Amino acid sequence: MRQLTLWESLGEAAHRSPDRVYCSFGDTDVTLRELRARAVDMAGRLAASGVARGDRVAVMLPNCPAHLDLVMGLLALGAVYVPLNVRAKGPGLAHILAQSEPVLVVADESTREALGAAVKDSGWSGALHWLAGSARLFGESASLPPDVERSVHDVVSISYTSGTTGPPKGVKVTDAMLRVCAGGVATATDAEDGDVYLMWEPFFHVGGLQMLFLAFLRDVRLHILPRFSASRFWDQARACGARHIHYLGGVVQILLRQPPSPDDRDHSVRTAWGAGATEETWREFERRFGVRLREVYGLTESSSINTVNVQSRVGSIGRAIPGFDVQVVDQAGTPVRPGERGEIRILGVPGAMTPGYFRNEEATAALLRPGGWLYTGDLATADEDGYLYFLGRMTDNVRVGGENVSAWEVESVARAHPQVADCAVVGVKGEVGEQDILLYVQRVAGPEVSEQEIVDWCRNGLAPYQVPRYVAWVEEFSRGPSMRILKDRLAATPDGAWDRVVAEVHRCGR
Repeated sequence: MRQLTLWESLGEAAHRSPDRVYCSFGDTDVTLRELRARAVDMAGRLAASGVARGDRVAVMLPNCPAHLDLVMGLLALGAVYVPLNVRAKGPGLAHILAQSEPVLVVADESTREALGAAVKDSGWSGALHWLAGSARLFGESASLPPDVERSVHDVVSISYTSGTTGPPKGVKVTDAMLRVCAGGVATATDAEDGDVYLMWEPFFHVGGLQMLFLAFLRDVRLHILPRFSASRFWDQARACGARHIHYLGGVVQILLRQPPSPDDRDHSVRTAWGAGATEETWREFERRFGVRLREVYGLTESSSINTVNVQSRVGSIGRAIPGFDVQVVDQAGTPVRPGERGEIRILGVPGAMTPGYFRNEEATAALLRPGGWLYTGDLATADEDGYLYFLGRMTDNVRVGGENVSAWEVESVARAHPQVADCAVVGVKGEVGEQDILLYVQRVAGPEVSEQEIVDWCRNGLAPYQVPRYVAWVEEFSRGPSMRILKDRLAATPDGAWDRVVAEVHRCGR
């Protein structure tokens, strides 16, 4: 039996339940009938502007109705959606424009300065359309071209990675992959008919994009927010009757830093799913808010969600969901024994894995290996039951005294300190040998904590070579759309940082 494309699935859903509310923006509801009609109208406007099947269109907009119309309109037209982070700027943004060569960029007025500079630096010369407020996109609508052919194998989006270890790479995302992405969310949350998902994730991140398709593959509703707000989060969840919320990066820690309230459990949320909860914050979050946490793991390259922790094994990212085989292997690609470290590799059912990176054969060859296995570059161990325990990126290491130190391990220990709101490790050039560890720390409001106290805390949970030499304070970390800390914004130099070695010399000299 032929698998339906996402566009065909929307058509079926709109025919079956035309008046079912697909999503809400504030007090404005959008039904499935309206969603499809708006998508057809947008596809016609795009076609009238010269966009054709297979053309790439970049979109640099916040979560808003016009952005939703563009995503669905491009799907209807058979064009390729290239999402751009609204906070992107500089060489990374210029690289994306130069490599993806979109025929059209639709951008919010607030991005004019950053995008204008990137356009100049990239040499890109396509059409540029600025969107201000609720203005109508483009001009009059033409009819949807009748000869649009669609396949589940079509690349419907090119999603660029954050590029922390080099220029951003464009992940080719197919129609089939987005269906698998949506199914992963349904599995992670035990989706039921009538469920409401509070959606703060930006459309330009796979965590947001996948949600747009869940809501017409399953009888659920999205309540879409323009952005994440810690102070308003639970009020927003309460107001829309949300049953599920998503977390990434430091979201769990950020929500826990909000002042306790008698209303902390006054909501209908039953599941929070995502990645990045530490053992300490996991237990505290469930106790305080009465919400079950489900850690997941996956990559955009492998349809977003590949493992789910359904048994509340605190600290684990779970085990493989149906449709995937997830293994921990050594350098030769041989599965390691339970408890041993290795690299995570993933094998998915046909259609679940990316065909590769856009215009980057070298990176594609490093990612996809013989037999269809995708090598993630992530370290983990697995227990006897196949539950995985994440140990950080293989490339996010600091080489100290001949030893590889996982930044994730150091951060996990430091973050457990009650006065640490969040932290990040970077490697700096060592005075002797390879590198030293610089720990950036964002403090919790309240009693002051010293650099020495942070280092002493780390000594209790880390090997001597893993203990940071330098500590520096930050008021706030720069974060990406998934709320992960952007380490490339942190200076890889100890200038101005507290130095453990110097402090020890001073103590000994007293």
